Amino acid sequence: MHLRLIVGLLLVLPLALAAQQKTALSVELNANDGLLFLQKTIDPPANTKERVIMQGSYGLGLQLSRPLRRSYFVRTGLGYRHSQLRHEISGLQFGSDIVQGTRSTIHNDIAVSSIYMPLEFGRWYEGRLDKRAFVWGLSALGSRNLAASADTWVIYEKLPPERIVSPNNGIAPWSVALGVFCGLEYTLRNEMVLGLEPHVRMTFTDYRFFLYDTHVRRMLEGGLRLRLQFK
Repeated sequence: MHLRLIVGLLLVLPLALAAQQKTALSVELNANDGLLFLQKTIDPPANTKERVIMQGSYGLGLQLSRPLRRSYFVRTGLGYRHSQLRHEISGLQFGSDIVQGTRSTIHNDIAVSSIYMPLEFGRWYEGRLDKRAFVWGLSALGSRNLAASADTWVIYEKLPPERIVSPNNGIAPWSVALGVFCGLEYTLRNEMVLGLEPHVRMTFTDYRFFLYDTHVRRMLEGGLRLRLQFK
């Protein structure tokens, strides 16, 4: 219920802001990387290692920004995001490994596409130099995961790699993230504003990976956003 309320708020706010005269439109491009926290429900066999790596993500979106009193502002919008993960299990022994005394590794590469809806509240500080400003604030991000695809290989020590049928990974339909951001803004010609904003956020979701029923329910993400605002 709480997740539905948050998502509903994120959907309604862009329409409300668009109706305001002082609302500014911007285009954003962002890149992210992060650390994923594993939760294991089944203990893997001895001498095996399991990990999930975020291999990066990028996003492209539109934002609406509305100035408030005392240099505060609120932003919201809509965007598309593509994320790449690798689920890796090493130290496995199949039939050929037992005979040859070797071990194998499974690479389960997963691509996730999603629509994201940000809600940000921040403050703007005018810099000492003309046409420069500093911004910081708090952010919430709701994401609707649209699709996920997997490309899975077994990497042998003494045999060629073998592609296997993609496993049934479970990707939660919704994700919610909370974080902070800061950055610099530069006023360009024609009153356009270029922003460069690093951010850190904690994402709450549920990714389930095959074989040992491993879950990732929290991700610590960091990234950089490039934003061009039209006044």
